[in-house]
Amino acid sequence: MADIDGLKCNPVSLKLPEFSIIPESEIPNNHPLPAINKISSPPAIEYLCKKSEEKTVRTSIVYGLGRGDNDPIILERWISGIKAQVKASSEQSPVIIAVFVREGFTTQNLKSVAERSSIKVIDTNLQDSEKQLRALGAKECVVCIMPSLHKSLFQKLVINSHFPRLSEGANLTSFLLQTGQPHLSVLPIGNTPVAQNMGDPLEALKARAFSYKLSINMSEVKQLNEILKHMKSGDYEKAINNIVNIKEKNIPSLEFLWLEGEKNKSTQLSQLSILGLLSKKRSMGSIEKDAILSAINPSKEALVEYLNDCMDIDSKTSHHFALQELHVNRPFNHSVASALITLGKHKRIL
Repeated sequence: MADIDGLKCNPVSLKLPEFSIIPESEIPNNHPLPAINKISSPPAIEYLCKKSEEKTVRTSIVYGLGRGDNDPIILERWISGIKAQVKASSEQSPVIIAVFVREGFTTQNLKSVAERSSIKVIDTNLQDSEKQLRALGAKECVVCIMPSLHKSLFQKLVINSHFPRLSEGANLTSFLLQTGQPHLSVLPIGNTPVAQNMGDPLEALKARAFSYKLSINMSEVKQLNEILKHMKSGDYEKAINNIVNIKEKNIPSLEFLWLEGEKNKSTQLSQLSILGLLSKKRSMGSIEKDAILSAINPSKEALVEYLNDCMDIDSKTSHHFALQELHVNRPFNHSVASALITLGKHKRIL
């Protein structure tokens, strides 16, 4: 915003209500987006957009790899989870894992991961890619190398993604929150933390945990399995001690076990944490215990179960993301921002 005094304008930081997001309709835009059917795109992309909208192919959108050291592990674990879900599912349509490559995670990086994961790669930049997509058989699972796309096309693919979105970045995350789309973060430790104080607190805790677990190594898998074993046997004291020991070693990829975040400014209550819930021991409710068991479990089966919950519109997980949409889009959150933008337009600052 700006401190406006006559013709003088002194910019100062804008303090918006918590989690407010300025509606795109209020942001000045000198380049309005054309209708999707007027955007020129490769035949393979047009085919993918059409078929994902028709639900005759199932897509998984992966965007944001290239900024972390664990990108190959993240993608391998994601592909493994998707393939396991497809194998167990009764749905027959083919599955396309659409990965957007960029500097830091190149086409060659992607092909190396795909080779280790025993999955076919289709490069949508190549001339015969549409033909390859049309030839996909029932339950066939492939990885697609995706180019940069016009914003409208990209958002169309994101909205029509069958699986939860694997994402990074403020713009895409804001769009996902505004539209209530289930998603996990490829950088929960860094630039794209998982929102914790809107929606269902236990589901928020699970979304953060599954985002972190995508990047863990085998040593960390063993540590989580040890905690899980104590949880299942009801030995909460040992589970707590294990987490405290991990915390003292400061293992970043396992910090979801104890993270609490900032206190709510109005209630002064801390966000939920796995360590905090475990401290309740036998007074912990069954719903809380089930959420912790899911959050701690590093297995492929746990990831598949979470994927299914994200795709079930009647699940608590889907309800959580719908609540986030209501939260960020509520009129109160936009009123201050909209008023300031209107004033800026009036003063010809914007």
